[in-house]
Parts: sequence; structure tokens; C-alpha cells
Amino acid sequence: MSFGFNFSDLKYLFITRSSYNNFAAGELENLTPFLAQRKNLDFVQIFGNTESITQLKRMEGTIHANLHEIQPDQMINIGSFDIYPLKAMNNGDLYPLNYIIRKQRKSLLYATDTGVYEEKTWKNLKGLQVQTAIVECSQGPRKSTFMEKMGLPDVLTFKKKAEDIGLTNQHTRWIITHFSHQNGLLHEEMEEVARPFGLEVAYDGMELEVWYKLNAHWNILHI
Repeated sequence: MSFGFNFSDLKYLFITRSSYNNFAAGELENLTPFLAQRKNLDFVQIFGNTESITQLKRMEGTIHANLHEIQPDQMINIGSFDIYPLKAMNNGDLYPLNYIIRKQRKSLLYATDTGVYEEKTWKNLKGLQVQTAIVECSQGPRKSTFMEKMGLPDVLTFKKKAEDIGLTNQHTRWIITHFSHQNGLLHEEMEEVARPFGLEVAYDGMELEVWYKLNAHWNILHI
């Protein structure tokens, strides 16, 4: 709302987890008047794991949405996008989710509220490739003591594993996000720490361009 997003334009919503600090179902119910004011009156499509969709089903009839329960490694096609849910490393929900979002040849990994993936997840990601990776770094410059969080040392481990399986390469753009008071640094200070490792530091309202190379020419998707 701060950046002028019109909720009546929302078509698809993907949920990562069901815990309150990640997904406040009641707040979504409060947005119902905005979700209902759609030009063609079609319902918003909401995708999430078992726990989050169960919460929303309790409000069926009061929210203007179609609900879809999804599992990790289940490719979803919506319009011109392919969405690949993958299991995040978290001890909360049964299947906490991260996502790879692909449009044509352009792909983005959204990996927040997770620790470094378990080996089974890395194995399932072989053969996929992303041009941009947005990853968790709530612990700032410190190594995380939580399985569901990452700090800079964990991000570097995550980055190396992604490169080892070919998910990313030297052209991949890496952005760290999900900062909190546990970080201990101001934004500019975090930039100084992250810059030597080729990591960008996210901020509210950040807009990205996803690049891919085809026949020696760079193509751009603006998001």
C-alpha cells in the first residue's frame, strides 16, 4: 500500500508459511473489499501449503479467492508463468515453501525464511537455472544459530551449493533480504559487508530487472 500497489489488480498469491508473522490470514480477510473490486470479477487464485490453505478454508465465503493446496516439486503453470515450489529448510510447517518463478527463459529464486536447503532439495533442483536469487539473511553478518534462518556465512554456503549444481553461475544476480533487529547493522553498513561477496542488499520498494543471455544478446524482464 505504501508503494501504490492496487490490490484489485492482484491475480495470484503464493504463500510461503502459515505462522502468523509470515501469513496473517485475518489481515487478508480485511483486504476482501479490495480483492472483490476486480474488473472482470474473477477470483484471486491463492496457492499455499496445507497449513496456510487450511487457515483460509475457515474463512471461505468471506474472502474472494480460489484456494489451491500445493506441495514441493509440483510445477504450476499460470498464464505465462511457471512456478516451482520447493521445500524450505524450516521446522515450522510440514512443507514450508520457497519458489522459483519462471517466465519464458527468465527465472528468479525466492528463498526467504529458510536455512541452507537439505541435500534432497538440492538434488531436486539439479537441471534448473535462475538468473536472480533473492535469499534470506535475517542474521546479518553472523552465522545463524537457527535452522530456519541465514546470516552472511550461511548465504555464502547456500550460494556455493547453488553454483555447484548449476542452479546459478557467475552471471547470477544475488540479493539478500528479510533483515531484522537481529541483524545489528544499518542498511549502508550491511552493504559494505555484503559488497565484497557480490551480494546486493534489498530495501523496501526495490525493483529488479532479470537478465538472461541468448545468442550473445542480453534480454531483460522488469519486475
